[in-house]
Amino acid sequence: MLFGDAKKSISAVNTSATEVLGKKAKTALKKGTKKGAMPTNGEGGKYKFPSANSSVPAGEHVLSDVGLNHDTAVISSGNEDADDEPEWLQYATYKSFGVPTEIAAGEKRVAMTPTRALHLRKMGFQVYVQSGAGAKANFTDAEYKANGAEVIPDVAELYARSDIVAKVNPPMAIADGNGHECDHLSQGQVLIAFFQPATNALALDKCVEKGATVLCTSLVPRITRSQKQT
Repeated sequence: MLFGDAKKSISAVNTSATEVLGKKAKTALKKGTKKGAMPTNGEGGKYKFPSANSSVPAGEHVLSDVGLNHDTAVISSGNEDADDEPEWLQYATYKSFGVPTEIAAGEKRVAMTPTRALHLRKMGFQVYVQSGAGAKANFTDAEYKANGAEVIPDVAELYARSDIVAKVNPPMAIADGNGHECDHLSQGQVLIAFFQPATNALALDKCVEKGATVLCTSLVPRITRSQKQT
Protein backbone atom coordinates (compact mmCIF):
# COMPACT_ATOMS: atom_id res chain seq x y z
CA MET A 1 0.00 0.00 0.00
CA LEU A 2 1.23 3.48 -0.86
CA PHE A 3 0.96 6.56 1.34
CA GLY A 4 1.71 10.27 1.11
CA ASP A 5 4.10 11.42 -1.59
CA ALA A 6 4.50 7.92 -3.01
CA LYS A 7 0.77 7.69 -3.66
CA LYS A 8 0.76 11.15 -5.23
CA SER A 9 3.69 10.14 -7.46
CA ILE A 10 1.75 7.16 -8.82
CA SER A 11 -1.16 9.47 -9.56
CA ALA A 12 1.19 11.83 -11.39
CA VAL A 13 2.54 8.95 -13.47
CA ASN A 14 -0.98 7.95 -14.49
CA THR A 15 -1.73 11.54 -15.47
CA SER A 16 1.46 11.70 -17.53
CA ALA A 17 0.55 8.43 -19.26
CA THR A 18 -2.70 9.99 -20.41
CA GLU A 19 -0.93 13.10 -21.70
CA VAL A 20 1.92 11.32 -23.46
CA LEU A 21 0.35 8.13 -24.75
CA GLY A 22 -3.23 9.32 -25.03
CA LYS A 23 -6.42 7.96 -23.53
CA LYS A 24 -6.47 4.90 -25.79
CA ALA A 25 -3.04 3.82 -24.66
CA LYS A 26 -3.86 4.31 -20.99
CA THR A 27 -7.02 2.24 -21.43
CA ALA A 28 -4.94 -0.49 -23.05
CA LEU A 29 -2.55 -0.44 -20.11
CA LYS A 30 -5.36 -0.86 -17.61
CA LYS A 31 -7.16 -3.62 -19.48
CA GLY A 32 -4.09 -5.54 -20.56
CA THR A 33 -4.06 -7.10 -24.00
CA LYS A 34 -5.06 -10.32 -25.64
CA LYS A 35 -1.50 -11.05 -26.60
CA GLY A 36 1.50 -11.41 -24.35
CA ALA A 37 3.17 -13.55 -21.75
CA MET A 38 4.20 -13.51 -18.15
CA PRO A 39 7.73 -14.33 -16.94
CA THR A 40 7.00 -18.07 -16.86
CA ASN A 41 5.32 -20.37 -19.32
CA GLY A 42 3.96 -22.53 -16.53
CA GLU A 43 6.16 -25.44 -17.47
CA GLY A 44 9.54 -24.15 -16.37
CA GLY A 45 10.58 -23.61 -19.98
CA LYS A 46 12.34 -20.64 -21.49
CA TYR A 47 10.56 -18.05 -23.54
CA LYS A 48 11.20 -17.54 -27.21
CA PHE A 49 11.37 -13.87 -28.00
CA PRO A 50 9.81 -12.77 -31.29
CA SER A 51 12.19 -11.40 -33.88
CA ALA A 52 11.36 -9.03 -36.69
CA ASN A 53 10.71 -11.78 -39.22
CA SER A 54 9.84 -14.81 -37.17
CA SER A 55 6.70 -16.72 -36.38
CA VAL A 56 6.06 -18.97 -33.41
CA PRO A 57 4.73 -22.53 -33.63
CA ALA A 58 1.26 -23.03 -32.16
CA GLY A 59 1.25 -23.91 -28.50
CA GLU A 60 4.50 -22.13 -27.62
CA HIS A 61 4.40 -19.09 -25.38
CA VAL A 62 5.77 -15.80 -26.61
CA LEU A 63 7.17 -13.03 -24.45
CA SER A 64 5.77 -10.16 -26.48
CA ASP A 65 3.77 -8.04 -24.06
CA VAL A 66 3.06 -7.64 -20.40
CA GLY A 67 2.14 -3.98 -20.62
CA LEU A 68 3.27 -1.66 -17.85
CA ASN A 69 1.23 -3.57 -15.31
CA HIS A 70 2.27 -7.21 -15.07
CA ASP A 71 -0.98 -8.10 -13.32
CA THR A 72 -2.99 -7.35 -16.45
CA ALA A 73 -1.01 -9.54 -18.84
CA VAL A 74 -2.45 -12.65 -20.41
CA ILE A 75 -0.56 -15.75 -21.47
CA SER A 76 -0.40 -16.13 -25.22
CA SER A 77 -1.18 -19.42 -26.86
CA GLY A 78 1.49 -18.71 -29.43
CA ASN A 79 -0.97 -18.72 -32.32
CA GLU A 80 -0.70 -14.98 -32.89
CA ASP A 81 1.72 -13.36 -35.28
CA ALA A 82 5.03 -12.68 -33.52
CA ASP A 83 5.25 -9.29 -35.23
CA ASP A 84 2.20 -8.04 -33.33
CA GLU A 85 3.11 -5.42 -30.75
CA PRO A 86 1.39 -4.64 -27.45
CA GLU A 87 -1.76 -2.59 -27.88
CA TRP A 88 -0.45 0.29 -25.77
CA LEU A 89 2.81 0.40 -27.73
CA GLN A 90 0.91 1.13 -30.93
CA TYR A 91 0.31 4.62 -29.59
CA ALA A 92 3.87 5.19 -28.39
CA THR A 93 6.41 7.32 -30.25
CA TYR A 94 9.43 5.50 -28.88
CA LYS A 95 9.47 1.72 -29.25
CA SER A 96 13.11 0.66 -29.08
CA PHE A 97 16.21 1.10 -26.92
CA GLY A 98 19.80 0.95 -28.12
CA VAL A 99 22.89 0.46 -25.95
CA PRO A 100 26.23 1.25 -27.62
CA THR A 101 29.65 0.28 -26.26
CA GLU A 102 31.22 3.00 -24.12
CA ILE A 103 34.34 4.42 -25.76
CA ALA A 104 35.69 6.53 -22.86
CA ALA A 105 39.14 5.39 -21.74
CA GLY A 106 38.98 3.12 -18.71
CA GLU A 107 35.18 2.95 -18.70
CA LYS A 108 33.91 -0.48 -17.64
CA ARG A 109 30.24 0.33 -17.15
CA VAL A 110 27.37 -0.35 -19.54
CA ALA A 111 24.10 1.58 -19.68
CA MET A 112 21.86 -1.49 -19.46
CA THR A 113 22.21 -4.89 -17.82
CA PRO A 114 20.73 -8.07 -19.33
CA THR A 115 18.13 -8.08 -16.54
CA ARG A 116 16.97 -4.59 -17.43
CA ALA A 117 16.84 -5.60 -21.08
CA LEU A 118 14.50 -8.41 -20.07
CA HIS A 119 12.23 -5.96 -18.21
CA LEU A 120 11.96 -3.75 -21.28
CA ARG A 121 11.25 -6.73 -23.52
CA LYS A 122 8.44 -7.80 -21.20
CA MET A 123 6.94 -4.36 -21.69
CA GLY A 124 7.05 -4.82 -25.45
CA PHE A 125 10.07 -2.69 -26.37
CA GLN A 126 12.77 -3.84 -28.77
CA VAL A 127 16.25 -3.75 -27.23
CA TYR A 128 19.45 -3.51 -29.27
CA VAL A 129 22.88 -3.91 -27.71
CA GLN A 130 26.19 -3.37 -29.47
CA SER A 131 28.35 -6.47 -29.49
CA GLY A 132 30.76 -6.38 -26.55
CA ALA A 133 29.01 -3.46 -24.84
CA GLY A 134 28.80 -5.29 -21.53
CA ALA A 135 32.06 -7.24 -21.72
CA LYS A 136 34.03 -5.05 -19.31
CA ALA A 137 31.14 -5.23 -16.84
CA ASN A 138 31.17 -9.05 -17.13
CA PHE A 139 27.97 -9.25 -19.19
CA THR A 140 28.29 -11.39 -22.30
CA ASP A 141 26.48 -11.00 -25.60
CA ALA A 142 24.92 -14.40 -24.93
CA GLU A 143 23.34 -13.10 -21.72
CA TYR A 144 21.76 -10.19 -23.55
CA LYS A 145 20.43 -12.51 -26.24
CA ALA A 146 19.03 -14.88 -23.62
CA ASN A 147 17.13 -11.94 -22.15
CA GLY A 148 15.56 -10.94 -25.44
CA ALA A 149 17.95 -8.27 -26.72
CA GLU A 150 19.31 -8.27 -30.24
CA VAL A 151 23.09 -7.93 -30.43
CA ILE A 152 24.30 -5.70 -33.27
CA PRO A 153 28.01 -5.46 -34.20
CA ASP A 154 27.82 -2.15 -36.09
CA VAL A 155 27.29 0.95 -33.96
CA ALA A 156 25.86 2.96 -36.86
CA GLU A 157 23.17 0.33 -37.41
CA LEU A 158 22.39 0.27 -33.70
CA TYR A 159 21.78 4.02 -33.62
CA ALA A 160 19.73 3.87 -36.82
CA ARG A 161 17.38 1.25 -35.37
CA SER A 162 16.99 2.79 -31.90
CA ASP A 163 14.40 5.37 -30.89
CA ILE A 164 16.11 5.83 -27.52
CA VAL A 165 19.87 5.49 -27.01
CA ALA A 166 21.11 4.79 -23.48
CA LYS A 167 24.70 5.60 -22.57
CA VAL A 168 26.76 6.03 -19.42
CA ASN A 169 29.04 8.85 -20.57
CA PRO A 170 28.16 11.88 -22.70
CA PRO A 171 28.86 11.45 -26.42
CA MET A 172 32.46 12.24 -27.28
CA ALA A 173 34.93 12.40 -30.12
CA ILE A 174 35.92 9.02 -31.50
CA ALA A 175 39.62 8.12 -31.33
CA ASP A 176 41.87 8.53 -34.37
CA GLY A 177 39.77 11.40 -35.69
CA ASN A 178 36.92 9.18 -36.85
CA GLY A 179 34.20 11.68 -36.07
CA HIS A 180 31.99 12.12 -33.02
CA GLU A 181 29.43 9.86 -31.36
CA CYS A 182 26.81 12.56 -31.95
CA ASP A 183 27.22 11.98 -35.67
CA HIS A 184 25.13 8.82 -35.26
CA LEU A 185 22.15 10.68 -33.79
CA SER A 186 19.12 11.58 -35.88
CA GLN A 187 16.11 13.89 -35.79
CA GLY A 188 13.70 13.04 -32.98
CA GLN A 189 15.97 10.49 -31.33
CA VAL A 190 16.36 10.51 -27.55
CA LEU A 191 19.72 10.19 -25.82
CA ILE A 192 19.87 9.24 -22.13
CA ALA A 193 23.25 9.70 -20.43
CA PHE A 194 25.23 11.39 -17.66
CA PHE A 195 25.51 14.25 -20.12
CA GLN A 196 26.90 17.04 -17.90
CA PRO A 197 25.78 19.83 -20.28
CA ALA A 198 27.70 22.57 -18.44
CA THR A 199 31.02 20.98 -19.42
CA ASN A 200 30.00 19.45 -22.75
CA ALA A 201 28.90 22.43 -24.79
CA LEU A 202 30.27 20.98 -28.04
CA ALA A 203 28.36 17.73 -27.66
CA LEU A 204 25.21 19.62 -26.69
CA ASP A 205 25.48 21.82 -29.78
CA LYS A 206 25.87 18.72 -31.95
CA CYS A 207 22.77 17.16 -30.41
CA VAL A 208 20.83 20.35 -31.15
CA GLU A 209 22.06 20.30 -34.74
CA LYS A 210 20.89 16.72 -35.10
CA GLY A 211 17.48 17.51 -33.60
CA ALA A 212 17.92 14.95 -30.81
CA THR A 213 16.47 15.19 -27.31
CA VAL A 214 18.89 14.76 -24.39
CA LEU A 215 17.87 13.44 -20.97
CA CYS A 216 20.64 14.15 -18.49
CA THR A 217 20.40 11.51 -15.75
CA SER A 218 22.74 13.42 -13.45
CA LEU A 219 20.15 16.22 -13.26
CA VAL A 220 17.19 14.00 -12.37
CA PRO A 221 15.98 14.80 -8.81
CA ARG A 222 16.83 11.98 -6.43
CA ILE A 223 14.26 12.44 -3.66
CA THR A 224 10.46 12.60 -3.68
CA ARG A 225 10.36 16.13 -2.26
CA SER A 226 12.54 17.57 -5.02
CA GLN A 227 10.59 15.69 -7.68
CA LYS A 228 7.39 17.20 -6.30
CA GLN A 229 8.84 20.71 -6.49
CA THR A 230 10.13 20.47 -10.07
